[in-house]
Amino acid sequence: MSAKLLGFAAAAEVKDHASFAMAIRAELETVRDLLGSNMIVISGANTKLELILLRTCIELRIPTIVLLPHIDPFLDEETSSLRNTLLSVSLATYPLLASSQSLAILEWADALLCACDDHEDEMLMDALALGIPTRKLHSINLSANWTHTPQPAHSPRHGFPTRRELLEYLDKRFHH
Repeated sequence: MSAKLLGFAAAAEVKDHASFAMAIRAELETVRDLLGSNMIVISGANTKLELILLRTCIELRIPTIVLLPHIDPFLDEETSSLRNTLLSVSLATYPLLASSQSLAILEWADALLCACDDHEDEMLMDALALGIPTRKLHSINLSANWTHTPQPAHSPRHGFPTRRELLEYLDKRFHH
């Protein structure tokens, strides 16, 4: 069975990181039950929320693909150390030289999990326009709802029959 990719975007900041960590764990478990045990999360690793997500993925043994448009040189030492640890155990990490992280995530995601507020973000609008089912996690009350439910029986958007073939393609595409 092919791997399904769950993209993650943080379109709004969350003030209570501990509550967000609990909410994101529940959301990941829910989406994995829906998309299947071969789910892979694709995300960045430059924000606090992305790092919380990646740490939770590691705890839940969900493989991750990390897209990095740039490395933020202004991270404090603790955050930088956490990011390096999380990147070291990710399935793959790819630098993005020319394209934006959100476009790259939307290009591959079968579904999107997005921390957002009441304002519609450009990434959310793009996901809807592309027909990507999006699970909107409200940044204040941490409630979540789907724009439309993913159809697990549909073939993955990436079109590769195995995770290995997907990663081989991504290796060629992102390593210039």
